[in-house]
This record gives sequence, C-alpha cells and structure tokens, in this order.
Amino acid sequence: MRLTGAQHNPTAMATPRFDALLFDLDGTLVDSAEPIVAGLRLVCSRWQRPEPSEAELRSLIGVPLDASFASLGITAVDIPAARDCYRRFWNEGGGRERTRLMAGAAELLAALDSAGLTLAVVTAKVTAGGYQTVRRFAIADHFGDRVFGHEPADGPGKEGALRRALASLPNHRHLLIGDALPDAEAAARCDTPFLWCRYGYGQAQRLQALPHVASIERLAAIADFCLS
Repeated sequence: MRLTGAQHNPTAMATPRFDALLFDLDGTLVDSAEPIVAGLRLVCSRWQRPEPSEAELRSLIGVPLDASFASLGITAVDIPAARDCYRRFWNEGGGRERTRLMAGAAELLAALDSAGLTLAVVTAKVTAGGYQTVRRFAIADHFGDRVFGHEPADGPGKEGALRRALASLPNHRHLLIGDALPDAEAAARCDTPFLWCRYGYGQAQRLQALPHVASIERLAAIADFCLS
C-alpha cells in the first residue's frame, strides 16, 4: 500500500492498528542530509580516502557512524580519531546548526501523542545524541525516556536499538517508522512491521524488496496511516 496522505479527523478514528510508534530520526523526523554528508566528506579528506559520490554518501545516512567510516575505507585503528573529527565538525563546525526538524513533524507528534499512542525513537545515533536531538527541537516530551540509540556492543545496524525499544514496550502493537535501509533490515530481523517513508534518504530500489506494511510520500501521511 502506497499513501500520499489525506486530512484526518481524530475524533472519528477507530482503535489504531498500532499503539507503539518507533520513529527513526534522520530522514524521517529530522532533515540532516547536508551536514551529515559534509561531515563524512571531511573525514574522507582528512584520511585521504577517495571521495564517494553524493548518492553513496547519502546512502550512509541512518547507518551507525563507525560502520559508515568502515565502508569509506577508514581502518579500525583510525575509526576513534575519525569519530572525534566528525563530532567536532558536528558540534563546533556548524553541523548541528544546519540540521532542521522536518516541516510538520512537531504537529504530527503532538497529534499522535494526543491520540494516546506511545512514541519512541530508534536511531543510529548514539543514545546521548538521540536525546540531544529531540531536546534541541523541543519534541522530547513526546518520547520521555524512550530514546534508543546505538550502543558500543551493537553490531553495524539498528537491530540492537530496535530490540531494546521492543523489550521496553511489551504488550504493544509496534510499528517502526523510517526511511532507510537499516530501518527496514532491523524491522525484518526483529519481525516488526515497518512503515517506509519514501520522502527520506533511502535507496528506493533496495527498500522496495524488503518487507513493509505500507509506504508514504509525505510526513503528514504518517497520521493518516496510524490513526485510521
């Protein structure tokens, strides 16, 4: 099912099919492509790695940072220094300031929260970075302590973060909402329904082949899908 979105009347809704919505950040709620790509380019330059194409760099959005560096040819020995370089750029070089909340995201989360749905974040950022992001954009109250990020013991994808989110919300009907390959892969491994946000940064050809309950073209259509 592919949705473009429509106006929704919350007072007329039936019981939602999902009652715990697990949101990705980058490309789903947050527009961060330009600074992430710039930070990855900086690392490639500092370590004299061949610069990938724009499309190749965008495909790494949503991938945990260390795994992104490894795919760019940064050796395991150099990854800690590359991580520090990237985070200095992010915190001091303007990366954070060039990140924006997607238009309509605050209103969407408020509507879903008001409808009684439980909201959580599942992100490839480290957990502290996930909390910093939701606080910066004043959406933290919708998530409470339910921000699940990448931890040192996790593998290269988002499966670890998703499994922690699922374990923290037993007896719920979960839906993972995201835009990128790591979201779809984690959902498939955890047997969790996945809503594909086509407006994000994901690679459509590869995502099309992975299980998803529906795909949407606009952020506002998340409410149409989840509240109808």
